[in-house]
Amino acid sequence: MPERYLIRECRKEDMPFISDISKNTWDGYDFLEDVFEEWLEDGNFWVLEHKGSVIGTVKISLYPCKTAWLEGLRVHKNFQKHGFGRVLYDFTAKKTAELIESGKAQNAEFATYYLNEESLSLSTRDGFDRAETFTSLSAKSQNFKSCPENQIKLSHDFEYFTENCSYKKYIPVGWEFVKKCSDTPLWLRKKTFLYDFGGKFFIQPRRAFKDIFTPLEPSKEYVLGLIPAIAERALKSEEEYMSVMVPSYSKELLETLRKEGFNTWEEGREGDVLVMRKH
Repeated sequence: MPERYLIRECRKEDMPFISDISKNTWDGYDFLEDVFEEWLEDGNFWVLEHKGSVIGTVKISLYPCKTAWLEGLRVHKNFQKHGFGRVLYDFTAKKTAELIESGKAQNAEFATYYLNEESLSLSTRDGFDRAETFTSLSAKSQNFKSCPENQIKLSHDFEYFTENCSYKKYIPVGWEFVKKCSDTPLWLRKKTFLYDFGGKFFIQPRRAFKDIFTPLEPSKEYVLGLIPAIAERALKSEEEYMSVMVPSYSKELLETLRKEGFNTWEEGREGDVLVMRKH
């Protein structure tokens, strides 16, 4: 167990440390910098300080359906494999238990890549089970013909989207996954843009993961019809790639997107994004 550390709430002046951690995570494609201000305002954003430097982070967010969503657990690459990840995880488990005991949450969830062995090992020992599996597929935005911008309308009917989307368990929003209940439309309103393309609807995250789009229906016909609009929104957002999170049960959509030129991070891999849940 590492010695001489402090876990405290994140402060605005921690940004340079957070930036350094982010630039050394996922080859620099981490999202912590994009959500830093939002997480500060929201609270339950914690950092691990060691010898005067912030070397780790973790965030607990309250999601719809009284879900404690765990995210942003990071340890600077120079301090990994020293037990700091376990320290942060144990702290998060304690805080989550307090939220559940107080009635603010009923369960805990998080999403992770299937190769994140440490996270999966810690969480499964703590009682987490796989709740759903998704496959992330991406393609270069410029490889598709985009529609004119004026054919896409900004919608505010998040109630319609929530009630009519046909995802079985979770609505994917980037690397966040939310269940459907009465407070989901408000959550989506704060987190996403909702677009209407000729009667077909899709959402795009406002901050992090702006390259990942969620159609109203994860079906072959619906998504194929949205590709010109998704390509336009990705290019407008200056995103080189456009991506879709496909639930494990949408086999036809997965096969179709592969034929259209979408690829997984590892060729041929399916089910690379895991949603984990603890009751």
